[in-house]
Amino acid sequence: MAKFARNAQVELLLRGKKVAAQAQVFEDDASVMKYLADCFKVKSAYARYLQVSFDSNQQPIQEDLQAAAKSRVIVLLRIAGYGM
Repeated sequence: MAKFARNAQVELLLRGKKVAAQAQVFEDDASVMKYLADCFKVKSAYARYLQVSFDSNQQPIQEDLQAAAKSRVIVLLRIAGYGM
């Protein structure tokens, strides 16, 4: 796997325009699990592609989430000028 700077200034091309952004990489399982779970709250269908199932309370099954997190990283992009 390629190594990334933990925080880096990057430039994105959005709709043909260059936009400055800050990229932050999360590699530890706990952070990856948190961001994957957040993603699944927005669009639960994404969990299917990572073989993550949900319990009766519609929460990701922790063992599935942990297995999915082991082989992934999360890259969080913060676009300059947008609050987060």
